[in-house]
Amino acid sequence: MKKFIYLLYILTGLVPFILPNGALDKVYPEVLYLSVCQFLISIFLLFYDKKYKQITQELFKSKGIIILFTFLIWSAVTILSAFNKVEAVIEWFRFYLFFISIFNVAIIYKIINDKRIFFITVISILFIESYYVFIEFLRLYDFSNPPERNYSFVGFTSNLNVNAYNLLLKTVLVYYIYLVSRRRWQKILLLILIAISTFNIFIISSRSSIIVLIGVQLFYLGLSSLAYLRKTINKNQLKKAVTIFSITILIFFTQSFLYQNSTDFSIENRITTYDLDDPNSSANFRINFYKEAIKGLLDKPFLGYGIGNWKIFSIKYASHRIREYQVPYHAHNDFLHMFAETGIIGGILYFLIYFFPICYLLINLIKKPNSINYPLYLIISLAFLVFIGDSMFNFPRARAINMSNLIYLYSFFIVEIEKDKIINIFKFNSTMMRIILSIILLFTVLLSTLLFISSKQQLILLQDFNYTKYFARDLKEIEKINHKFPTLTHTTISLASAKANYYMYQDSLIKAKELFFLGNKNNPYLGDADLGLANLYLKEKKLDSAYFFSKKAVEKLPYNQLHVAVLQLTLTSLDDKKYLNEAREIFEKVKDDNVETIWENHLLIEIAYTKIDSFNQYQKNLVNQGLKIFPGNKKILIAEKLMNNNKDKIILANEYDQNAIKLFQENDFLNAISEWEKAKLIVANEDAYYLNIAQAYLRLESYNIALEELKKVEDLKIQENDGKLEFLKASAYLGLEKNKNACNYFRISSEKGYVLSQNIYENLNCN
Repeated sequence: MKKFIYLLYILTGLVPFILPNGALDKVYPEVLYLSVCQFLISIFLLFYDKKYKQITQELFKSKGIIILFTFLIWSAVTILSAFNKVEAVIEWFRFYLFFISIFNVAIIYKIINDKRIFFITVISILFIESYYVFIEFLRLYDFSNPPERNYSFVGFTSNLNVNAYNLLLKTVLVYYIYLVSRRRWQKILLLILIAISTFNIFIISSRSSIIVLIGVQLFYLGLSSLAYLRKTINKNQLKKAVTIFSITILIFFTQSFLYQNSTDFSIENRITTYDLDDPNSSANFRINFYKEAIKGLLDKPFLGYGIGNWKIFSIKYASHRIREYQVPYHAHNDFLHMFAETGIIGGILYFLIYFFPICYLLINLIKKPNSINYPLYLIISLAFLVFIGDSMFNFPRARAINMSNLIYLYSFFIVEIEKDKIINIFKFNSTMMRIILSIILLFTVLLSTLLFISSKQQLILLQDFNYTKYFARDLKEIEKINHKFPTLTHTTISLASAKANYYMYQDSLIKAKELFFLGNKNNPYLGDADLGLANLYLKEKKLDSAYFFSKKAVEKLPYNQLHVAVLQLTLTSLDDKKYLNEAREIFEKVKDDNVETIWENHLLIEIAYTKIDSFNQYQKNLVNQGLKIFPGNKKILIAEKLMNNNKDKIILANEYDQNAIKLFQENDFLNAISEWEKAKLIVANEDAYYLNIAQAYLRLESYNIALEELKKVEDLKIQENDGKLEFLKASAYLGLEKNKNACNYFRISSEKGYVLSQNIYENLNCN
């Protein structure tokens, strides 16, 4: 039984070694694993010796547990004010998992009642993590071209910053084992582990973690020196503190020497270069995150925006600087993030969760300088400072690996260090409390399972949306994806909107509209659903509706090139000169981003709305500027010839036609249609463009839209008498399983001498 209890304690520390298993983000399987572990521990404790009941009562006398529990209750209250309550519930259950993990691990630790298990667990995991990164460094290292911030250095995490702080917190805890070790071989091995771990932190080159490491080292050396002067610690302990500091300095110079041929990634450069003049630098991004979170708090000071909802409302505050869909999902400061989500009360409670242990430890270091526990209190306070430093610059709250470190640290603190408990303000039956907590934990397991499954499905959706643009997947497969729980992807795109694209491109337009409108309801600030509706109405040739939604998409994210491009296409399709000024205003706002497609689209608008001999100096200057930015762009080159030399517009139309033919041959039918549509805007009476568009829709199995396109040829009376139009109409009717109509048009086409129609007409047995 004792070995099993030890195993239960160690399980939480194995989070870093959980594989992604096809998930979009490694955090999802990690959270699922952690929730299952805690559920198993909770069930075990329910049937364990009655001693645990007394421990449960004692833990609820801990100030640390009371602060955690109070924040848990307050954050649940903020769900009521949350805009997206599903996302609020998800985030609340994640914090509950953090709370119950501390609670469970504290009970297990109390049962074991041996501080060695805490430090042995930390050392063992750090040993595996550090040596893994170090071996990767040795494999990749080249003196003439040393590896920069290589992804291999993430170790068992999924992010360089995460791994840097993960290693740093554990390394600080190893200091204590080194301080109390007496055997020479133990001290040597521990110093080697500290040296390798510190070196790994330097080569990962996370600025903030290096700054925190330096700050922690100075704090540690300063307090140790002061303690020695006050005779709190002996000379041997001070020598050990100096040794650790000296090793850090030695590692610093070693890294500088090894990276002398890569000055950008030397430690000096990393911690002194922030490029505050560059608005796109990471430092400026973080400053903006902080400002926006503070604005959010000021706007909603009492309950905040609701736990789990800042990722939605941050878009509203940051819309002026968001490019594409790179939303400020986190505030990169967990304290400000929680203030924005849970208001002043929630923010203060969250602040106290981490600063109460620091204050408690520092007060004891000052009041009890001669305590035998002075070295332990000092090292534990350093570990909490590392986590606070991480929380100030990143978002460890959202990372299971960082939180697993804090679970061990916090549970150790409330059992081993926080001795002066308060009167129990929560009167409860221990067994009933454990049952309730276990039931809630069961829901956490179920929720984590759903999130893990969703993460695997999101990987497909986001790949199709961002890269492949492949929306021809079987709709039965798409229907299985749950868009109601969770409601948002990892990038805050609504899952409903992401699914809607498949229905739209496969002509299930009613279902697509339903999902797009639901997507707008789930996240009204991103504009992805408005973009989808604009594309849908363009497909239906409802230009007023397309204009309405494309304009909304641009208003929400004015610098998103997809939003701007679709609005430009809509304005071009409207073919009304009154929209020219609006097109120019939009273009002037985004032109400095130098997006090639947006420049092409705008120059097409200028050409489409201007007579051949009437181009003004503004337009000529614009096209000349475009050529300087994109000197090899054929479309802009032709536009320049049209504007400056009064060449016939047919040249530009032919360019679009050739691009469309190439795309069609590559089976990229949607983009081929877009190119032919542009050609139509320039030369509206060329039947080949209409016929080719119809043919592309046939390949997409959009038969009704193909027929609409062919009808335009008849309405404009520009069709040739070669039978191709009738052949395409017959093919569309055949796809719609209207064989009688198909046979009729195959017959007419055949009579006009179209060879393909003759063969099909005979094979269909139309007679």
